Amino acid sequence: MSKGTILRLVELVNGASARATAEHLEFLDFLETLVVASGPEVSKAFGRLSVKAVGPDGKEFAPGIVLTPADYLYWRTAIIERGVRFSEGVAKVKSDIFDRMSNLSNIHNMTPAERADFVALVKAERTK
Repeated sequence: MSKGTILRLVELVNGASARATAEHLEFLDFLETLVVASGPEVSKAFGRLSVKAVGPDGKEFAPGIVLTPADYLYWRTAIIERGVRFSEGVAKVKSDIFDRMSNLSNIHNMTPAERADFVALVKAERTK
């Protein structure tokens, strides 16, 4: 293998790693906003969302996500300091969060206009 090929392979791996890190940092901003906006009632209704993650040792585990400040801090430490990444990617986790939010028990109390707004917001976020 030539030196140029080796350098290109390393460049590709580093690029993929940097993108994954950026996506996970963006997810932390998303989660923080969700936790702050949700409050205890929504957090309780949301429950624990099962997610698969991979640690820096390559071992998969399923810590779950709950909408609490303590859980946000757990994920912040796990992602930034320990290098934990979601096994199925950030997009899948966000999609699962939107699905769970769509099925909360208080959704039926929304007016038709609020439901339409909710659906439009979720659809817009999923196309990003």
